[in-house]
Amino acid sequence: MNEALLKLELESIELQLQKQDLKMDEIKKLISDSFLYSDIPAFCNLQTAAEKKGIKASNLYKRHWQQPCCGKNYKRLNGIRVWARNEIIEWLSISDDDLENYAKKYGVDISKFFKDGKTVSRC
Repeated sequence: MNEALLKLELESIELQLQKQDLKMDEIKKLISDSFLYSDIPAFCNLQTAAEKKGIKASNLYKRHWQQPCCGKNYKRLNGIRVWARNEIIEWLSISDDDLENYAKKYGVDISKFFKDGKTVSRC
């Protein structure tokens, strides 16, 4: 009986340690993300956002569906379209494979721009 209780106690401790490990991993990710994105201002225009993603803004001007929030959800500062920092951070993590789901989030249908997973239109 004591052996069974000890085994249960040991399993309980192991589960608690695993839970703590997961919490530590989450904390590490938050810290690394905060350093990774610390240079992004509160609001970014398309030029700044494109630079952060490592692409040319000129490739995005007519491709609204490839812009942050698929060209939606922007504000205007001095007449220039800008997106909030958290929206830019989300957009930076979006790959071409994730673009369709990302677009759906903002109510944009991009199926007309793709055929068999490849871009068919530049407008």
